[in-house]
Amino acid sequence: MSFGRYFASQHINSHANNLPTFTKKVNTKVRNFLKSNSNEYTLINIKNVFKEIKFIKISKAPGHDEINGRLLKNLPGIAINYLNIIFNCCLKINYFPNVWKHAIVIPVFKPNKDKNKVESYRPISLLCIIGKIFENI
Repeated sequence: MSFGRYFASQHINSHANNLPTFTKKVNTKVRNFLKSNSNEYTLINIKNVFKEIKFIKISKAPGHDEINGRLLKNLPGIAINYLNIIFNCCLKINYFPNVWKHAIVIPVFKPNKDKNKVESYRPISLLCIIGKIFENI
């Protein structure tokens, strides 16, 4: 069995049987949140973006976009402002970019296990840091 098949077999989507209902519930909550906000262009305050970037660990591995923590920590204020605008636009149209959902999956060996068995490895998913920031906010 390949790593990909093994890791996929270990994943269980708890909402798979009830996806339309779950999706409707999430969309309703997001719409209600957006309607309750008085300023349509500042759903996320830029201070929150600065705070999230401040707490990024520079040792974290980047995702497929190769944007790392060190780069984000050294962005000028204007670039963080643009990032904030992107986040607010994503919230406004109820959208999470697909590129932020893609991960590089790396198998990591579990100590004291047989290296010849796929069960002896666990997956590490490297996601885009910008997507993680947006998700945290």
